[in-house]
Amino acid sequence: MLKKIAILFVFHLMIFNKTTAQISDTIFVGYTKTAYLLFSDSLIKYDVGSEDVIVRHAKNKLILQAQVEDFEETNLMVESNSKIFIFIVVYKGNPSKYLYDFTDKVKTTVGSSKTTSVVEDKSIVTVAKNTDQDSINKHYESICQNLLNQEDKIFNRGVIKYKLNIFLKDMIIEDDKMYLKFEMVNKGNIPYKIDFYQFKVKNVKKKIKGESFQIIELKPLFEYHRPTTAEGKTTYEYVIVLDKFVLTENKKLVIEQWENNGSDMNIEGGRKIFFEITSKDILNINKL
Repeated sequence: MLKKIAILFVFHLMIFNKTTAQISDTIFVGYTKTAYLLFSDSLIKYDVGSEDVIVRHAKNKLILQAQVEDFEETNLMVESNSKIFIFIVVYKGNPSKYLYDFTDKVKTTVGSSKTTSVVEDKSIVTVAKNTDQDSINKHYESICQNLLNQEDKIFNRGVIKYKLNIFLKDMIIEDDKMYLKFEMVNKGNIPYKIDFYQFKVKNVKKKIKGESFQIIELKPLFEYHRPTTAEGKTTYEYVIVLDKFVLTENKKLVIEQWENNGSDMNIEGGRKIFFEITSKDILNINKL
């Protein structure tokens, strides 16, 4: 196991050769207890060694929870703020520690006689970036509007659970972006508040012992009309924009959604809904 972790560490050093590597902590997670990893930056990339560990990304924190009880010890690589962290993730039914703080406490430079805070003026750069992003978002919005008006081309790919229906209805490709059209129907009377959702590319076949298991999380680039709460007896159509991905015969897209149970730092009781998309399901998608 230690050899496997060392190999993963060297591999990521080759990719992120401009970052600073740190061998970090052992993280204990449970089936009903979550662990919280705090970082200085909200821009976080991660790679977990097993699908038995659920990883949620919210702002500058990663939230870890066991998918199954007594999972085999695994590892987690995190890149944040030009640093690489390597963690050992271990199952523990009742962890004694829940919060792991890896934020930078002080951001100052030392002068000749006093500590001086460094403030960088990025106002001009920020305006330029915002202008560019506004133009990109308008382009995304135009394509999303057209997709919502098109006839559906994907059928019966979704899930019905807790009186909530979620189905993938269509998908198109434009250059290096993919647009996914969804329909969500709340057939119950009680509103369903959405806390968190994820798009992951995983292996179709179950992992063989000793074989590496790769999970690629796809971060939404743009959301069009996606509800944060599904009111009772209401239907919603929305579009999610992702970076282009490829589904081979041994890969599947897993779409997960968690219900908000009213606590930001605890997901106990939050109901999970998920369904899977394989390469056969999207053979007829169109390109713009």
